Amino acid sequence: MQQALTIVEGDTTPVEIDAGRSIRVITFSPNGEYLVSGDDKAVQVRRVDNGEEVGTMAAGNVWSIAISKDGGRIAAGTDLGMIIVWDAHTYDTIFTHKESGSSIIRAVDFSPDSTRLVTASGNCTVSIWDLTAGKRDLGPLYHEQGVTVAKYSPKGDQIATCAGSGPIRVYDSRSGDLIKDIPINVSAHCKNGLIWSNHGQYLLVVSDGQIKQIQVSTGSVVAGWPVHDYGGTTCIALSKRGNFIAYSSNRTVNFLDPSTGELGHVIKHDQDVHSITLSLDDRLLATIMNSKIVIRTLPDTVTSSSFNVRDCAMSGCNQHGI
Repeated sequence: MQQALTIVEGDTTPVEIDAGRSIRVITFSPNGEYLVSGDDKAVQVRRVDNGEEVGTMAAGNVWSIAISKDGGRIAAGTDLGMIIVWDAHTYDTIFTHKESGSSIIRAVDFSPDSTRLVTASGNCTVSIWDLTAGKRDLGPLYHEQGVTVAKYSPKGDQIATCAGSGPIRVYDSRSGDLIKDIPINVSAHCKNGLIWSNHGQYLLVVSDGQIKQIQVSTGSVVAGWPVHDYGGTTCIALSKRGNFIAYSSNRTVNFLDPSTGELGHVIKHDQDVHSITLSLDDRLLATIMNSKIVIRTLPDTVTSSSFNVRDCAMSGCNQHGI
């Protein structure tokens, strides 16, 4: 049974940013010093410590963003089918492509070596781009519906994709061969409804009011936890050590202990939370609420928790909701 135990209070006063217009997506730079966001006009780069805007790149209606693992590139996808990649230091454009029609680019993600980019489009396709050569390297790979998710595995050898009502598909990222077809739908209302575990053995997805843990090699659900106060727009994030899952639900961000299925902590907000993201060191949490971004330092009581989602799956924690 899930039970919220503690209201989280950070070590410092949260940084609150009123962008003046609706923010759709956010992500931290690898070093945790900057936050990149996308809205209906541009991509912005802001300092985490004070919210100061240090860079702006025009892009139209931005639906997806990503920062390369080496911190050198920023990518965005727009609702008019534009894929744009900038140099993260100079903000110069280094790659552009326009998909056919006006299909929304709902997801972009860099390969771990930062040389390739996977994109998911509303025109039912997934493509991988070679950023060094400046051309499509693989695809298009076709789904029956518009694709909402595309994520590289931690090793970069696979990509996971999904359309709104499923299935989840796992491909070899070099050959494009289909490795696994998993008949599970993923919430289409959030940019972070599917993530890889840190070792690449599992996928965590938001599906049917639950967070489900899927073993990639078999396609089987091995653990699951009901989402507290599920509102249909749940986003998830996994800590670097795999020792907690953060997820949003309506006006709260919850911290789940996957070894027990209990909520150890909860952050309450005065508006619905539309997206969340963790810094790579798990020290910072950023949330979107319409035009407002809140950056919060998480206390040690959250980040030092000892439970581990990978161990949970191996020990058979599926009594929690599955």
